[in-house]
Amino acid sequence: MKKIAAGLIAVFSLTLLQPTHAEDQKVIAIIDSAMDSTKNPSIIHEVCITIKTCPNGTSFQEGPGSANVSDWKIKGIDHGYNITQAANQIAPNVKIVFIRISDVHVYPTFSAIHNSGQSLSRALEWVSQNASRFSIDAVSISQSRSNFLAGTCPTDVVFSSAAQVLKGNSIPVYAATGNDSKKNQVGFPSCLPDVIGVGATTPNGTIAKYTNSGPGMDMTFRGDARVKAYGGWDITIVGTSVATPALVASLLK
Repeated sequence: MKKIAAGLIAVFSLTLLQPTHAEDQKVIAIIDSAMDSTKNPSIIHEVCITIKTCPNGTSFQEGPGSANVSDWKIKGIDHGYNITQAANQIAPNVKIVFIRISDVHVYPTFSAIHNSGQSLSRALEWVSQNASRFSIDAVSISQSRSNFLAGTCPTDVVFSSAAQVLKGNSIPVYAATGNDSKKNQVGFPSCLPDVIGVGATTPNGTIAKYTNSGPGMDMTFRGDARVKAYGGWDITIVGTSVATPALVASLLK
């Protein structure tokens, strides 16, 4: 059974949050596509965990520039860059450890990104092993897949073990439920018992139609934000990917 019983959904809004005065720096680990820390001062550390396309040409890199990519025009590569801004807007003083998991594949006529389950699992494992090093308070994962039967949840020993370690250290792992409009199934990894599944609401507080819901959606938050695209213009981003880091930031600020 998940931490919050099925049918009991905690809905948060900015007006209901009580102001807090944290004495220590709050840190979120965001696992996503890519990041250019020269454009985001909230980033305090970068990691790259992919199959083979970190900036140094290997499957792992850590330190300044590790989460960056050489081509920000690749479709979808800016996902992490954009959704991190949703967290920044809610809690400007919260710091970010960003872990890139997106591989970049260059083909003769186009480039594309690929997020593997192995990279996601290794990324959470890295967080579990380094949480105390960076005083990480929570993990936000805006990744989801629902290509499995409703009522089941894929087995991933590495990911589940890392989630259990983090839970034991009072570091919650939040994951987006996904945007497939499924009403009786949330995606992986939000379906796992040690992960808090986050759905999205509309500006008026109702559950967004695109949100995967049902058992495993434990909390919700507003799923839209106005951010700066990598090129500098204003865009609106929408989805459970937005709701997840925004919720986590709201709980830590």
